Amino acid sequence: MSPRHSILLLPSIFFCFTLSYAQNPVPDPVSFEEEQPACADSSQYRLVFIPARHPHIYSEGRIGQNETTGTSEIYWPGSFVSLCFQGDSISAVLEDEKGENYFNVLVDGEQLKVLHLEKGIHEYSLASGLSHGIHTLELHKRNDWTYGFSRFYSFSMRGSKTYAREKKKLMIEFYGNSITTGYGNEDYSGKDRPTGDYSNNYLAYGAITARNLDAEYACISHSGIGILISWHELIMSEEYDRLNPADSLSHWDFSTNNPDFVVVNLFQNDSWLIENPNHEQYIRRFGDTRPGEEAIISAYADFLGLLRKARPGAQIICLLGNM
Repeated sequence: MSPRHSILLLPSIFFCFTLSYAQNPVPDPVSFEEEQPACADSSQYRLVFIPARHPHIYSEGRIGQNETTGTSEIYWPGSFVSLCFQGDSISAVLEDEKGENYFNVLVDGEQLKVLHLEKGIHEYSLASGLSHGIHTLELHKRNDWTYGFSRFYSFSMRGSKTYAREKKKLMIEFYGNSITTGYGNEDYSGKDRPTGDYSNNYLAYGAITARNLDAEYACISHSGIGILISWHELIMSEEYDRLNPADSLSHWDFSTNNPDFVVVNLFQNDSWLIENPNHEQYIRRFGDTRPGEEAIISAYADFLGLLRKARPGAQIICLLGNM
Protein backbone atom coordinates (compact mmCIF):
# COMPACT_ATOMS: atom_id res chain seq x y z
CA MET A 1 0.00 0.00 0.00
CA SER A 2 1.50 3.34 -1.06
CA PRO A 3 1.82 6.25 1.41
CA ARG A 4 -0.78 8.14 -0.62
CA HIS A 5 -3.38 5.51 0.18
CA SER A 6 -2.40 4.87 3.77
CA ILE A 7 -4.64 5.17 6.81
CA LEU A 8 -3.05 7.18 9.62
CA LEU A 9 -4.07 6.50 13.23
CA LEU A 10 -3.68 9.22 15.85
CA PRO A 11 -4.62 8.90 19.54
CA SER A 12 -6.19 12.29 20.16
CA ILE A 13 -7.22 15.60 18.63
CA PHE A 14 -4.63 16.78 16.18
CA PHE A 15 -3.20 20.12 14.96
CA CYS A 16 -4.96 22.49 15.67
CA PHE A 17 -35.59 40.73 -0.69
CA THR A 18 -38.73 39.77 -0.98
CA LEU A 19 -40.82 36.84 -2.20
CA SER A 20 -40.18 37.81 -5.82
CA TYR A 21 -36.74 36.23 -5.62
CA ALA A 22 -38.37 32.83 -5.19
CA GLN A 23 -41.05 33.37 -7.82
CA ASN A 24 -38.89 34.79 -10.61
CA PRO A 25 -35.99 33.01 -12.30
CA VAL A 26 -32.56 34.18 -11.22
CA PRO A 27 -30.84 35.84 -14.19
CA ASP A 28 -27.88 34.20 -15.85
CA PRO A 29 -24.51 35.17 -14.35
CA VAL A 30 -23.26 38.53 -15.55
CA SER A 31 -19.61 39.46 -15.89
CA PHE A 32 -18.98 42.84 -14.28
CA GLU A 33 -15.34 43.19 -15.30
CA GLU A 34 -15.95 45.22 -18.46
CA GLU A 35 -19.02 47.05 -17.18
CA GLN A 36 -17.44 48.04 -13.87
CA PRO A 37 -13.78 48.94 -13.84
CA ALA A 38 -12.10 49.47 -10.49
CA CYS A 39 -12.85 52.97 -9.21
CA ALA A 40 -10.31 55.47 -8.00
CA ASP A 41 -12.66 56.64 -5.25
CA SER A 42 -15.98 55.64 -3.72
CA SER A 43 -17.89 58.50 -5.38
CA GLN A 44 -18.16 56.31 -8.48
CA TYR A 45 -19.69 53.33 -6.63
CA ARG A 46 -23.14 52.09 -7.62
CA LEU A 47 -25.50 49.30 -6.61
CA VAL A 48 -24.39 45.97 -8.09
CA PHE A 49 -26.40 42.70 -8.02
CA ILE A 50 -24.41 39.43 -7.88
CA PRO A 51 -26.55 36.26 -8.26
CA ALA A 52 -25.65 33.00 -6.58
CA ARG A 53 -24.44 31.50 -9.87
CA HIS A 54 -22.01 34.31 -10.62
CA PRO A 55 -18.53 32.82 -11.22
CA HIS A 56 -16.94 35.09 -8.59
CA ILE A 57 -19.04 33.61 -5.79
CA TYR A 58 -16.66 31.32 -3.90
CA SER A 59 -17.87 28.54 -1.61
CA GLU A 60 -16.57 25.69 0.52
CA GLY A 61 -18.36 22.71 2.01
CA ARG A 62 -20.94 20.26 0.73
CA ILE A 63 -23.32 22.77 -0.86
CA GLY A 64 -26.15 21.99 -3.27
CA GLN A 65 -27.09 23.93 -6.41
CA ASN A 66 -30.81 24.31 -6.98
CA GLU A 67 -31.29 24.68 -10.73
CA THR A 68 -34.96 25.69 -10.34
CA THR A 69 -34.34 28.68 -8.07
CA GLY A 70 -30.74 29.39 -9.10
CA THR A 71 -29.71 29.24 -5.45
CA SER A 72 -27.03 27.57 -3.37
CA GLU A 73 -28.40 25.29 -0.64
CA ILE A 74 -26.46 25.16 2.61
CA TYR A 75 -26.94 22.24 4.97
CA TRP A 76 -23.75 21.23 6.76
CA PRO A 77 -21.94 23.16 9.52
CA GLY A 78 -18.93 25.14 8.38
CA SER A 79 -20.16 25.54 4.80
CA PHE A 80 -19.74 29.09 3.53
CA VAL A 81 -20.18 31.45 0.59
CA SER A 82 -17.85 34.35 -0.11
CA LEU A 83 -17.30 37.31 -2.40
CA CYS A 84 -14.21 39.45 -3.05
CA PHE A 85 -15.28 42.94 -4.14
CA GLN A 86 -14.42 46.60 -4.32
CA GLY A 87 -17.09 48.49 -2.42
CA ASP A 88 -18.19 49.96 0.88
CA SER A 89 -21.35 47.98 1.72
CA ILE A 90 -22.90 44.58 0.98
CA SER A 91 -26.12 42.70 1.68
CA ALA A 92 -27.41 39.21 0.92
CA VAL A 93 -30.74 37.59 0.15
CA LEU A 94 -31.14 34.34 2.09
CA GLU A 95 -33.93 31.89 2.79
CA ASP A 96 -34.14 29.72 5.88
CA GLU A 97 -36.28 26.63 6.31
CA LYS A 98 -37.04 26.99 10.03
CA GLY A 99 -35.60 30.30 11.16
CA GLU A 100 -33.10 28.52 13.41
CA ASN A 101 -29.78 28.85 11.55
CA TYR A 102 -26.94 31.20 12.46
CA PHE A 103 -24.08 32.48 10.29
CA ASN A 104 -20.84 34.29 11.05
CA VAL A 105 -20.35 37.41 8.93
CA LEU A 106 -16.66 38.06 8.30
CA VAL A 107 -15.00 40.85 6.33
CA ASP A 108 -11.29 40.55 5.61
CA GLY A 109 -11.00 37.75 8.16
CA GLU A 110 -12.59 39.69 11.03
CA GLN A 111 -16.00 38.71 12.40
CA LEU A 112 -18.46 41.62 12.23
CA LYS A 113 -21.58 39.93 13.54
CA VAL A 114 -23.53 36.73 14.13
CA LEU A 115 -26.50 36.64 11.77
CA HIS A 116 -29.67 34.84 12.91
CA LEU A 117 -31.78 33.97 9.86
CA GLU A 118 -35.54 34.39 10.03
CA LYS A 119 -37.82 31.83 8.44
CA GLY A 120 -38.51 32.53 4.76
CA ILE A 121 -36.77 34.84 2.28
CA HIS A 122 -35.21 38.05 3.54
CA GLU A 123 -32.51 40.53 2.62
CA TYR A 124 -29.88 41.11 5.30
CA SER A 125 -27.40 43.94 5.59
CA LEU A 126 -24.02 42.32 6.16
CA ALA A 127 -21.55 45.22 6.23
CA SER A 128 -21.60 48.96 5.62
CA GLY A 129 -19.23 51.89 5.93
CA LEU A 130 -16.28 49.84 4.72
CA SER A 131 -13.10 51.63 3.74
CA HIS A 132 -12.50 52.31 0.07
CA GLY A 133 -10.77 49.32 -1.50
CA ILE A 134 -11.02 45.59 -1.99
CA HIS A 135 -12.71 43.45 0.67
CA THR A 136 -13.53 39.77 1.16
CA LEU A 137 -16.93 38.89 2.64
CA GLU A 138 -17.63 35.41 4.04
CA LEU A 139 -20.85 33.86 5.41
CA HIS A 140 -20.12 30.76 7.53
CA LYS A 141 -22.82 28.43 8.87
CA ARG A 142 -22.25 27.99 12.61
CA ASN A 143 -24.58 25.20 13.72
CA ASP A 144 -25.64 21.60 13.12
CA TRP A 145 -27.71 20.61 10.08
CA THR A 146 -30.64 19.52 12.27
CA TYR A 147 -31.84 23.15 12.41
CA GLY A 148 -32.77 23.06 8.73
CA PHE A 149 -31.30 24.23 5.45
CA SER A 150 -30.64 27.74 4.13
CA ARG A 151 -30.68 29.03 0.56
CA PHE A 152 -28.35 31.73 -0.73
CA TYR A 153 -29.90 33.82 -3.54
CA SER A 154 -27.58 36.75 -4.13
CA PHE A 155 -25.33 39.53 -2.89
CA SER A 156 -25.97 43.22 -3.53
CA MET A 157 -23.13 45.64 -3.00
CA ARG A 158 -22.43 49.33 -3.33
CA GLY A 159 -19.22 49.22 -5.26
CA SER A 160 -17.63 48.75 -8.64
CA LYS A 161 -15.99 45.38 -9.21
CA THR A 162 -15.93 41.75 -8.10
CA TYR A 163 -12.93 39.45 -8.18
CA ALA A 164 -12.37 35.72 -8.54
CA ARG A 165 -10.82 33.95 -5.55
CA GLU A 166 -8.06 31.49 -6.32
CA LYS A 167 -8.89 27.86 -5.61
CA LYS A 168 -6.90 26.47 -2.70
CA LYS A 169 -4.27 23.83 -3.39
CA LEU A 170 -5.11 21.62 -0.40
CA MET A 171 -8.45 20.17 0.76
CA ILE A 172 -9.43 18.46 4.03
CA GLU A 173 -12.77 16.74 4.62
CA PHE A 174 -13.89 15.97 8.18
CA TYR A 175 -16.38 13.36 9.41
CA GLY A 176 -17.38 13.67 13.03
CA ASN A 177 -19.83 14.30 15.83
CA SER A 178 -20.40 17.23 18.21
CA ILE A 179 -16.64 17.81 18.61
CA THR A 180 -16.29 18.42 14.88
CA THR A 181 -19.55 20.41 14.74
CA GLY A 182 -18.49 22.78 17.51
CA TYR A 183 -21.51 21.93 19.68
CA GLY A 184 -21.99 24.50 22.44
CA ASN A 185 -18.39 25.70 22.20
CA GLU A 186 -19.42 29.30 22.90
CA ASP A 187 -21.74 28.50 25.80
CA TYR A 188 -19.60 29.79 28.64
CA SER A 189 -22.38 29.28 31.19
CA GLY A 190 -21.77 25.52 31.27
CA LYS A 191 -25.35 24.77 30.18
CA ASP A 192 -24.11 23.05 27.00
CA ARG A 193 -26.72 24.69 24.77
CA PRO A 194 -26.59 23.38 21.17
CA THR A 195 -28.22 26.19 19.19
CA GLY A 196 -26.34 28.32 16.69
CA ASP A 197 -25.97 31.30 19.01
CA TYR A 198 -23.84 29.04 21.24
CA SER A 199 -22.37 26.61 18.69
CA ASN A 200 -19.72 27.94 16.31
CA ASN A 201 -18.19 25.60 13.77
CA TYR A 202 -15.79 28.36 12.70
CA LEU A 203 -13.96 27.81 16.01
CA ALA A 204 -14.11 23.99 15.94
CA TYR A 205 -10.77 22.21 15.54
CA GLY A 206 -11.39 21.18 11.93
CA ALA A 207 -12.17 24.67 10.69
CA ILE A 208 -9.18 26.12 12.56
CA THR A 209 -6.90 23.44 11.13
CA ALA A 210 -8.09 24.08 7.57
CA ARG A 211 -7.52 27.83 7.90
CA ASN A 212 -4.07 27.36 9.40
CA LEU A 213 -3.12 25.16 6.44
CA ASP A 214 -4.89 27.38 3.90
CA ALA A 215 -6.94 24.33 2.93
CA GLU A 216 -10.41 24.02 1.46
CA TYR A 217 -12.73 22.77 4.19
CA ALA A 218 -15.67 20.37 4.20
CA CYS A 219 -17.38 19.31 7.41
CA ILE A 220 -19.72 16.30 7.46
CA SER A 221 -20.69 16.21 11.11
CA HIS A 222 -23.73 15.59 13.27
CA SER A 223 -23.85 15.95 17.04
CA GLY A 224 -24.58 12.67 18.79
CA ILE A 225 -23.70 10.46 15.84
CA GLY A 226 -21.72 7.23 16.01
CA ILE A 227 -20.59 4.36 13.83
CA LEU A 228 -22.53 1.54 15.47
CA ILE A 229 -25.10 3.58 17.38
CA SER A 230 -26.13 7.21 17.89
CA TRP A 231 -28.23 9.25 20.29
CA HIS A 232 -30.63 9.66 17.36
CA GLU A 233 -31.74 7.45 14.47
CA LEU A 234 -28.88 7.92 11.99
CA ILE A 235 -25.39 6.43 12.14
CA MET A 236 -22.56 7.83 10.03
CA SER A 237 -22.61 5.07 7.39
CA GLU A 238 -26.24 6.12 6.68
CA GLU A 239 -25.41 9.83 6.44
CA TYR A 240 -21.87 10.28 5.11
CA ASP A 241 -22.86 10.24 1.42
CA ARG A 242 -25.82 12.63 1.57
CA LEU A 243 -25.98 16.11 0.11
CA ASN A 244 -29.06 17.03 2.14
CA PRO A 245 -28.51 15.08 5.35
CA ALA A 246 -32.23 15.12 6.16
CA ASP A 247 -33.11 13.35 2.89
CA SER A 248 -32.16 9.71 2.39
CA LEU A 249 -32.62 10.11 -1.39
CA SER A 250 -30.23 13.07 -1.64
CA HIS A 251 -26.77 11.80 -2.58
CA TRP A 252 -23.50 13.69 -2.85
CA ASP A 253 -21.47 13.31 -6.04
CA PHE A 254 -18.04 12.44 -4.67
CA SER A 255 -16.44 13.24 -8.01
CA THR A 256 -17.25 16.92 -7.39
CA ASN A 257 -14.09 17.34 -5.33
CA ASN A 258 -11.02 15.37 -4.31
CA PRO A 259 -9.77 16.01 -0.78
CA ASP A 260 -6.13 15.35 0.00
CA PHE A 261 -6.99 14.27 3.55
CA VAL A 262 -10.10 12.73 5.08
CA VAL A 263 -10.31 13.03 8.87
CA VAL A 264 -12.55 10.68 10.91
CA ASN A 265 -13.23 11.64 14.53
CA LEU A 266 -15.91 9.24 15.79
CA PHE A 267 -16.70 6.50 18.34
CA GLN A 268 -17.15 8.74 21.40
CA ASN A 269 -20.95 8.38 21.33
CA ASP A 270 -20.70 4.64 20.63
CA SER A 271 -18.57 4.16 23.76
CA TRP A 272 -21.27 5.64 26.00
CA LEU A 273 -24.32 4.10 24.36
CA ILE A 274 -22.87 0.59 24.22
CA GLU A 275 -22.98 0.71 28.03
CA ASN A 276 -26.61 1.88 28.09
CA PRO A 277 -28.80 -1.15 27.28
CA ASN A 278 -32.03 0.67 28.19
CA HIS A 279 -31.61 3.41 25.59
CA GLU A 280 -34.09 3.17 22.71
CA GLN A 281 -31.31 3.24 20.10
CA TYR A 282 -29.43 0.43 21.87
CA ILE A 283 -32.58 -1.70 21.73
CA ARG A 284 -33.19 -0.73 18.11
CA ARG A 285 -29.62 -1.52 16.99
CA PHE A 286 -28.61 -4.41 19.28
CA GLY A 287 -31.73 -5.81 20.92
CA ASP A 288 -30.55 -7.36 24.17
CA THR A 289 -27.08 -8.39 22.95
CA ARG A 290 -24.16 -6.07 23.60
CA PRO A 291 -21.77 -5.89 20.59
CA GLY A 292 -18.42 -7.50 21.24
CA GLU A 293 -14.97 -6.21 20.45
CA GLU A 294 -14.88 -7.94 17.07
CA ALA A 295 -18.18 -6.33 16.00
CA ILE A 296 -16.98 -2.90 17.11
CA ILE A 297 -13.70 -3.19 15.17
CA SER A 298 -15.48 -4.58 12.13
CA ALA A 299 -17.99 -1.70 12.06
CA TYR A 300 -15.17 0.86 12.15
CA ALA A 301 -13.24 -0.94 9.42
CA ASP A 302 -16.37 -1.19 7.27
CA PHE A 303 -16.95 2.55 7.51
CA LEU A 304 -13.36 3.27 6.55
CA GLY A 305 -13.92 0.97 3.58
CA LEU A 306 -16.85 3.13 2.47
CA LEU A 307 -14.68 6.24 2.71
CA ARG A 308 -11.82 4.57 0.84
CA LYS A 309 -14.18 3.68 -1.99
CA ALA A 310 -15.54 7.24 -2.09
CA ARG A 311 -12.12 8.87 -1.67
CA PRO A 312 -9.58 6.56 -3.33
CA GLY A 313 -6.85 9.19 -3.55
CA ALA A 314 -7.03 10.64 -0.05
CA GLN A 315 -5.01 9.88 3.04
CA ILE A 316 -7.36 8.93 5.88
CA ILE A 317 -6.56 10.20 9.37
CA CYS A 318 -8.38 8.46 12.22
CA LEU A 319 -8.78 10.43 15.47
CA LEU A 320 -10.29 9.76 18.87
CA GLY A 321 -10.77 13.28 20.15
CA ASN A 322 -11.77 14.05 23.70
CA MET A 323 -15.16 15.60 24.50
